Amino acid sequence: MWEREEEFRSLLRRAAKKATKELLDSLADIAIRDDKVAYKAVCALILHEMKQLKPGYRLKLLYVMNEILRQSKARRGERDKYAARFAPLLDNLVGLLAPLNAEQLGSVLKIVDIWWRDEIFDAPTVAQLQQQFRGLRATAASGRGGGGSSGGAPPPHVMAGVAGTAAADKVASPTAAGRKRKSRWSDE
Repeated sequence: MWEREEEFRSLLRRAAKKATKELLDSLADIAIRDDKVAYKAVCALILHEMKQLKPGYRLKLLYVMNEILRQSKARRGERDKYAARFAPLLDNLVGLLAPLNAEQLGSVLKIVDIWWRDEIFDAPTVAQLQQQFRGLRATAASGRGGGGSSGGAPPPHVMAGVAGTAAADKVASPTAAGRKRKSRWSDE
């Protein structure tokens, strides 16, 4: 247990009920400031809490995860520890979010598109996630799946990152998600 773990747990439980910008920022700040001692515990706590919650509330903890991943990448750059720690847990994440309804799975796809654009995870990982969540959304939309759980659309501050990108259902491939392509002929 690290020094601020109880504070993190308390904020995480509150975020599961209502993921406000202030809560998301506070959780990300604690996670990133304490990343040397806490990054393993932070990832485990988020997934553990997701498992304990009804599916609609799990979506809100995905917003927490997204905020930590994006802020850590922005602040730490190559020293980011969270993407590498969350990457092997993504299959568990897909299973935890599978019961969501089609609208909620559309919100999940928008977050995955943000991960593509911001290069949080490598391209094959993101492409696999997009394919899995599109399949789940199609199944939920056809009435054969999706628990119909409540959770609503993502808060505006979560979706601010997708402004200007194609909608998740119109993206045929990860390269169309808005990330700048790097040509082998360019200087980049």
